Amino acid sequence: MKKQSMHPGQILKKTFIEPEKISIKALAKQLDISTQKLSKIIKGQQSITYDLSLKLADIFPTPPEFWVLLQHQYDEGEKSRDTGPILGAIVYTDTEYMNASLPYSIQSQWGKSWIKGEFIEIDLSLFTEKDLTDIDEQLIVLAPFTLPKNYPKSSYIQKCRQWKKQIDQIYTDETVHQVTDLLSLLILDRQRNMNRKEIQAMFDFDISQTKVGQELLKEGKIEGEKKAAKKLIAKQMSKKFDIQLRRIMPRLEPLRTVDMMELGENLLTMNSFEDAYQWINTRKRMIKMAAWFEVFTLRNNKRPQVT
Repeated sequence: MKKQSMHPGQILKKTFIEPEKISIKALAKQLDISTQKLSKIIKGQQSITYDLSLKLADIFPTPPEFWVLLQHQYDEGEKSRDTGPILGAIVYTDTEYMNASLPYSIQSQWGKSWIKGEFIEIDLSLFTEKDLTDIDEQLIVLAPFTLPKNYPKSSYIQKCRQWKKQIDQIYTDETVHQVTDLLSLLILDRQRNMNRKEIQAMFDFDISQTKVGQELLKEGKIEGEKKAAKKLIAKQMSKKFDIQLRRIMPRLEPLRTVDMMELGENLLTMNSFEDAYQWINTRKRMIKMAAWFEVFTLRNNKRPQVT
């Protein structure tokens, strides 16, 4: 069941208007809109447009993209919100967790149901790998939980390579890296005595077969995906714009691996280092804004959740 997003007008009210005791009439005047329109926005009855987001950014310490992102997220949530009965599942990764959990209920304390439908409990450790893939081949990502916790570490290497091949075949180029990262986290959760390098070694066994892998191998130092990507992109920028590496490396620090790979693709169309720096600064703001929004959502979402 998807979590309902808070309307950006309500966020405006809770984050800025109420704490700073701002008058609706005074703010409406600053925004050059009617008091009635601002009231509708605050009540979640009207959207925040891009023009209004620019005005909000002039008044409050937020970039315009912040309000645009909030409105987009809210609109998408409204489109996908479930309105009919559902069948949900509570998934446990081990029998001991299932036995230790408290009884669940979809009833409120007054006896009324929060949602229409029913829930079932699923213990992944009781499934086999074939059981999962027979249901949906994409569930191969949950395969680590079908193996016992004392499964030999050395045997995980072969299993992991097999899962990685299946993931490469099933998922799209846009999602395969995220799914692989998720699989590695699930293996770490199941095999607590494995370290990061051992997990990485499992997934890098065929890295030389990829274009990015060949470029990284030429660097001679595969010290982690992010560090290698950072060094590769920095060298490309240095060569293209004739800038020293020491001026470029610090600017790339906050970027994620996926950001640096995307930057590498965009370098082909950039005419100057100013274009590259502008792209980097925009992406940094987006990362910071997404992190801020995630923290804000966790703090302000007090609705009862069912997972």
